[in-house]
Amino acid sequence: MLGEVQAYRLRELREQLGLSQAQLAERIGVGQRQVSNVENGNLDSACVGTVRKYMEAVGGELVVEYVAGDSRLQVARLVECMLGNVKLASPKPGIHSRWHGSS
Repeated sequence: MLGEVQAYRLRELREQLGLSQAQLAERIGVGQRQVSNVENGNLDSACVGTVRKYMEAVGGELVVEYVAGDSRLQVARLVECMLGNVKLASPKPGIHSRWHGSS
């Protein structure tokens, strides 16, 4: 259920920019099916770089976190992906207790 809610929010962000899935796909250099997969939460076969590009195209960034109970520790921000190689930026120090599903 949480995955469906988050996927819906991604679609909303794209639509707020006035972009179709095909337009966003062209903007980030992937096929429309890959954009659909990201928005539907089907990330098992998605490249981290595709997800990162999607997030950047709708005004955000992709962050990797360690989660234990209500605590979150930002491990890295993904800042570049070329040919499958992901470079990690230094994380902002600290534990984040914000729950991603909340508004």
